[in-house]
Amino acid sequence: MAGNTIFIHASADGAIEISDAQETVDFRVLLSAADLQTVPVDVLVPRSGRVKGSGQLFLAQGVERFRAEVAEASRQARVDARLVHAVMAVESGFNPNAVSRAGAIGLMQLMPGTARRFGVRDSRDPAQNIIGGARYLSYLLDFFKNDMTLALAAYNAGEGAVLGAGRKIPAFRETIAYVPKVLEIYRRLESVRI
Repeated sequence: MAGNTIFIHASADGAIEISDAQETVDFRVLLSAADLQTVPVDVLVPRSGRVKGSGQLFLAQGVERFRAEVAEASRQARVDARLVHAVMAVESGFNPNAVSRAGAIGLMQLMPGTARRFGVRDSRDPAQNIIGGARYLSYLLDFFKNDMTLALAAYNAGEGAVLGAGRKIPAFRETIAYVPKVLEIYRRLESVRI
């Protein structure tokens, strides 16, 4: 089975071991052979550059870590959980302590005003941050009549920037790169059970 399945084990001292071989019975399946066929193997590194390894492992670990919170937030906000995971992957690299130079905070990188607008009291709390981001995504999808491209552009640059660009992606380098990045991860997650 080595090489066809990825296993994970947490040792007594808290160290995480990931292997393509089940070295002891304590190793659990992280990604099955079927998962490895559906999740790409390229590298996905968050802005911090501190996470290295295959994109499939990084993405799977992030999805698994916040699966319950995203499921609940997505249900409440009526937005696709895969989209929330994709935005989170690009915004923060699944880092709940992420803070941008502009002052955006947490997993979904909420600006303080946006957080307040969508009922978030503590942007550093992962559950609150995720529900705030999911509500904002839902609002943007409604506002832009389910045009995911424009909703994502607005999530990154603000609704005003998208409206000012004539309901197109604003000519900001970051936003031009951001939208296809989120859409690519969203497409990758379409075949993953969430």
